[in-house]
Amino acid sequence: MNKLACISLGLILVCVVLSACQPVVSPFENMTCEPPCWNGIIPGETGKDELIQILSSLPIVAEDSIDDIGQHSRYRYLVSFDLSSGASVDVRFLEDTVTFITFSGNLHYTFGDAVNEFSEPEIYIITQVFCRGWLPGDRVCTHVAVLDPCKGVCMTYERPLSDSVSITAGTLVHTVMFFNSDEYNELLDAGVFGEAQNISEWTRTWTGFGELSED
Repeated sequence: MNKLACISLGLILVCVVLSACQPVVSPFENMTCEPPCWNGIIPGETGKDELIQILSSLPIVAEDSIDDIGQHSRYRYLVSFDLSSGASVDVRFLEDTVTFITFSGNLHYTFGDAVNEFSEPEIYIITQVFCRGWLPGDRVCTHVAVLDPCKGVCMTYERPLSDSVSITAGTLVHTVMFFNSDEYNELLDAGVFGEAQNISEWTRTWTGFGELSED
């Protein structure tokens, strides 16, 4: 290998190492407003045109990732986009204003982070969902939604089906949702926080980190 090739390879390796060492910024760092607002996007207030305008101006939104999908299932509008951190975001509308914002993927966020940032949850809901095994939806998992219904904040966690579920401050959050608290009951009945018959009967009071009771 000649000297020029060695130098080129060395530079490539240095760039890869430096890139890997860059700190990953959470979607919830340096927000410009308090949840459930996210960087000027307010559930219950922000319309679709304003949403697109805000997203187009945010440097943390990955270039060319904004996808105005339009009507989707029960939702009047669905807009999705990616963040430069690697997280994915969906914004859903039941009517003319944002109903909820869902963050998923590479959140780099723990339940301890969420409690410190958003406040102590009030309730949790444990249900069972189909999840990814070898293929999407080929096994059943335990799904936990931890919520503050009054503030409009929900964090979720999934794990293989088991008899007991524990959440610690270090447990990684799978998704974070900011929602319009005025529509909480409608979202609860629609299965947004967990799908089960008489879902309101599945809610339990959050008493802190540790094992979560299903009784």
